[in-house]
Amino acid sequence: MNFLILKILGSLLLVSACFVTGCIKSKALYRRREFLENLLVFISLLETNLRFSGSDIFTLISASANSDDMRYLIVDSSQTDKAFSELWNANVSELPNSLALKGEDKKLLTDFGSELGKSDLEGQIKHLQLYQSMFQRQLLSAQNEIAKKSKLYKIMGLFVGVSVALVMI
Repeated sequence: MNFLILKILGSLLLVSACFVTGCIKSKALYRRREFLENLLVFISLLETNLRFSGSDIFTLISASANSDDMRYLIVDSSQTDKAFSELWNANVSELPNSLALKGEDKKLLTDFGSELGKSDLEGQIKHLQLYQSMFQRQLLSAQNEIAKKSKLYKIMGLFVGVSVALVMI
């Protein structure tokens, strides 16, 4: 009798753990979307600050990074021995896995930062507008992925947990 109760409790814990794993995987899809939305706001603010401020790129980045996710992209201006693009690339490579960015997202971010601060005002604005449209496509991709996979991850977690629990019993 006690053995059956332990099996049932173990099965419930297993089902719960698998379901929670599916929920965590689903949540990662939402974190990526949230980062990309914040990034689009960041680029828009950067464009506005660039138009109306004569500040250097380090100051513009700091002034435009108004969300928690964007603080990872703030470049330390005190490291004068390195180029801006090197510092930017280092920040992009250190973005936490919790943001659930894909390799193509990071590649696009790296390419984006490599040209910041290297041309005149109009060139910079065109650069920002180009990458804003590219990140907009990434956002649409993230939204489509949420629509297709979010429920699937939760349901698959639940079904895997139930399947293993049934085999256990």
